[in-house]
Amino acid sequence: MYIIEAVKGDWKWISGVFMEEQKSHEFFEMIPDDLKPYQRLYEIPHKEYPVYIVEKDGFSFVSKDELIRKLKLTEISDREESVYFNYYYITEDYWPEKPGRDHMGSLYHEHVTNDYLKEFSIKNDLD
Repeated sequence: MYIIEAVKGDWKWISGVFMEEQKSHEFFEMIPDDLKPYQRLYEIPHKEYPVYIVEKDGFSFVSKDELIRKLKLTEISDREESVYFNYYYITEDYWPEKPGRDHMGSLYHEHVTNDYLKEFSIKNDLD
């Protein structure tokens, strides 16, 4: 699987997720020249969808089992407004309508908060 990741100062986003290398290169070439310096294309070891993108101090790419393990290991804080991380659920190739731009908000995603962890714990009998 091939990822196009962008970093511009403190702003980070995923510009594309592709199963085929050729498609990732074709899309990369569509990114406007003013955005290309912030983009990098690389391969990750995942060979099939779905894949989960975990966003916390950057991006990591995990399987469903790895995400569940991460959720189980996240301890609820006393701070009610805590957001531990976000995750995005990717079931097929993803690219934004405007190449190179941040449109990750359009992807299915969850903000892992205390409330989310409590609900997850109940559903998974972790208590």
